[in-house]
Amino acid sequence: SGLFPPEPSPWEKIYLGWEEPVTVQPGNYNITLTTNLTASITDTTILKVPINSSEYYLIENRKRDARKDGAIVTSIVNGVNKIQTFAKDDTAGFNSFNIELIDGVVIDVDEYDWAVPGFEDEQLLTDPFVDLGLVIWHIDESIINAKILENKINADQNNRGIKIVEADGIVDIGEEFTSIFGDVVVGEGTRQDTWYQGNPSEYYENKFTPETKPNTNSNTGGSSLINFENFSAVGNKMSFSLSYGSQFVELNLSQKLNINESINSFKSVKHNSQTYTAVNSGNDIYIFINGQQFRKLENFSDNNFVLTVYNNVLYLITSYNETFNVFAFENDENPSYTGSLGLGNKITSPAVADVTATANGIEVSVGDETGAVKKILIQGFPELQFTIFDVDNPFSNEAVKQISYDKGNYTAISKSKFFDVDGSIVSLSGNIYKSALIKENSITYNSVVLTSDNYFYIISKGEIINSFQIKSDNEITEFSVADLFADGNNYIVLTNGSKLEAYNFEGTLAEGFPYTDPQAKEFKGTPLIADLNNDGDVEIIVNTNDGRITAYTPAEKEILNGFPLASGADISAVPQIISNSNSSEIVLVNNDNYLFNWTYNSQPGELLWNGKYGNELNTSFVEAPKSTNSISEFFPENKVYNWPNPVYEGETNIRYYVSEDSKIEIKIFDLAGDLVADISTDAAGGMDNETKWNVTDIQSGVYFARVQATGVSGKSQYKLIKIAVIK
Repeated sequence: SGLFPPEPSPWEKIYLGWEEPVTVQPGNYNITLTTNLTASITDTTILKVPINSSEYYLIENRKRDARKDGAIVTSIVNGVNKIQTFAKDDTAGFNSFNIELIDGVVIDVDEYDWAVPGFEDEQLLTDPFVDLGLVIWHIDESIINAKILENKINADQNNRGIKIVEADGIVDIGEEFTSIFGDVVVGEGTRQDTWYQGNPSEYYENKFTPETKPNTNSNTGGSSLINFENFSAVGNKMSFSLSYGSQFVELNLSQKLNINESINSFKSVKHNSQTYTAVNSGNDIYIFINGQQFRKLENFSDNNFVLTVYNNVLYLITSYNETFNVFAFENDENPSYTGSLGLGNKITSPAVADVTATANGIEVSVGDETGAVKKILIQGFPELQFTIFDVDNPFSNEAVKQISYDKGNYTAISKSKFFDVDGSIVSLSGNIYKSALIKENSITYNSVVLTSDNYFYIISKGEIINSFQIKSDNEITEFSVADLFADGNNYIVLTNGSKLEAYNFEGTLAEGFPYTDPQAKEFKGTPLIADLNNDGDVEIIVNTNDGRITAYTPAEKEILNGFPLASGADISAVPQIISNSNSSEIVLVNNDNYLFNWTYNSQPGELLWNGKYGNELNTSFVEAPKSTNSISEFFPENKVYNWPNPVYEGETNIRYYVSEDSKIEIKIFDLAGDLVADISTDAAGGMDNETKWNVTDIQSGVYFARVQATGVSGKSQYKLIKIAVIK
């Protein structure tokens, strides 16, 4: 009845500066929480467990009568202080709905949590010292920040900024219900909503994990891998265990890196059964062994670098201004070595390494500001020796931005030019962002080149063999290339706002794409591609701007078990996939400079594109695709269709597959048999093709499309499809 309030939520206490939580990062812990009134200076009263970049749990131990002395209420009656002690909730006059026993004006109460609402159950009436247990609060700062000025943090019952995780699995606190008599009742908490050993609710398992009800997933649907288990019986001190992991994914490492500035890029490798991570911040390189700082190299890098193991020696290869730098390290018992070579001009491209070209050392290629590509041989350990053994000059006074490389063959890009493996130069309109080198056969290469305005060019032997534009309001600057289906084709994979997309080299969207994030968040960065669970189907690993990592399997059109993962914060650099003898590992560094390492619990599969430039060597190279799932049928009927169907606006895509290069003729008729469109085009063999039909001037109705293919061998077949137009 408004006599006195319970204590505020822990979020309010923290927001007002009254309390500081103890924050934990992923690991394994045994934790004890003490009620606020009985805590000593060293006790933990509020625990903060991060979920992702904006969400976290606050856990506290709440008790109505921590001192076990009842409710001591002080009031003023006729100018005189009056102290009353109530041993229990008394139905005759002192409880949440009846305060007849209180005299005068209340000026003090010894424990505010006696007023916690919703706990007037039968047990409390007979036992005044029943504890409430642990209360777990789910906090979402993105909602709070968006709505706090309007005082609407919890206005949306389905999207609250501050909410109690109800242990009974039934979300009813704050919900409105209508009784059989027509009365509106607002749901309040009960002791079944708190966490403790012996909670009698039906769904309660004495644990709170990704698999329980409720679960520890983030509001965005990402698995936090957080496991709260083994809650103790109620008391002034309560304990539980906290760990990270699931049936499919284990968290190996979560470590705050001792770096104050933002991180530009990083790489990780396995060496002597340990994880070595090199991090570029500013112009410095920090090297960590299993998350512990091992070495800082000042003014060592201003480009994406190489981190690799050669002859059981770890090599870090990078550049700073015009200086070529190498760091080499054998094991923990021996010292490390560094070496430098001045190249005379500023190095402008990431280093690209070849560890197979010779048994005598590592071959490295770098491009400089004059348009030259220089090849350097690294030999000797521990005495590092450098030899410039080749210099090309593909560009004139236009800095080299990137080199793609395979076994002595390389391509390069500048701002506006592309240098092909045969020595030819192709000038392109727009600003060139990135390229990839693809093996076509034993003697032929293709290249994929991305420019501004979202144009992709497919180039071979100095000729543009195809180009297409991705229509989008988003500027696309990153992509990867991989064999997604073993159907004889490589695919270009990219992020486009909230969509993950893959295109064949004809510019046709691949089956199973676009994949749209269920939470409508934005994908970002370079998609990584690997067979994480070694089942023969590859996954695309991509991160979102709210700090989640997801793994999409195109062949199955579904998210891999165990994903998405919550990283704890937005991700500052492209993640990386590495393999050891037993599993695949995902490594990332987030914007809070925490290093994470997850293991997918399966034998490692093939890595196809596992970093920003393809791999730890920065080669941006892709092998020829496999053909185990290729289609031999000339013009399969189940591969002829249109999407979207029905067509509501704009245009529809008529899709078809031919096993050989073909001429395509599409005739579209209305129900009266009148010809409304006649479209002719060419189709590339061995892949899906699409032809667009613009329906802007077409009336609503049902139409038939006769799609006829005539191959270079003389084969000819046609298929009929039905198209619905609705306006």
